Amino acid sequence: MIIPYETLSPEALNGLINQYITQEHGLNQVEDPTQTYYPTVKDALVKGKLVVVYSNREGMAWLCPSEEA
Repeated sequence: MIIPYETLSPEALNGLINQYITQEHGLNQVEDPTQTYYPTVKDALVKGKLVVVYSNREGMAWLCPSEEA
């Protein structure tokens, strides 16, 4: 189920963005990947290129490209 990112608390949204950055960009490419990629990921959410997906079965949420949701 896709949920609007605007409905998440700032803490939850930051957690999902940081998790996505770590998974997609790792920790070794730049000194602080969250600082480097955060604006890009947030912009992708605003533009609808990334969406928040929630699974009732798994009880968790994650970010994924909109075409994969």
